[in-house]
Amino acid sequence: MDPLKTSKLLTRAMIATASLILPLTRSHADAILDLDPNAKNRVRLLSSFAPETKTPDIPDPIGGTLETYRQCRDQIRVCIPGIIEYLKKPRLQD
Repeated sequence: MDPLKTSKLLTRAMIATASLILPLTRSHADAILDLDPNAKNRVRLLSSFAPETKTPDIPDPIGGTLETYRQCRDQIRVCIPGIIEYLKKPRLQD
């Protein structure tokens, strides 16, 4: 199995090395900050990059139907242009 195509539990080490963490839901964001409160400035909901959104959470599709995964994919896809623009902007180094 391809290790890049499997989910993994997030660790403090992963958080420490990430420059940007994009959880799908507020509960995921809260769990990340419970592990590492210092990551506050590096955690943003993925939906915050959407041009418009009805809800801040993108439902986690795990265990859902193929249609559930497709809906999640479509919600993520809408966010990608905003993420790209965000990453293009110069940032102050931590």
